[in-house]
Amino acid sequence: MKLKSVTIENFRAIENIHLPLHQQLTVLVGENGTCKTSILDAISMVLG
Repeated sequence: MKLKSVTIENFRAIENIHLPLHQQLTVLVGENGTCKTSILDAISMVLG
């Protein structure tokens, strides 16, 4: 299964975000406290 995009609403510090994902590889980069881990946790929670 491949994800084409991710939309997260009202999860931890994320109010609303839509992330289109590249077909081959997507990399999350940013400074501390920018919700990178929260994005991964939300995806993990949904996919089990």
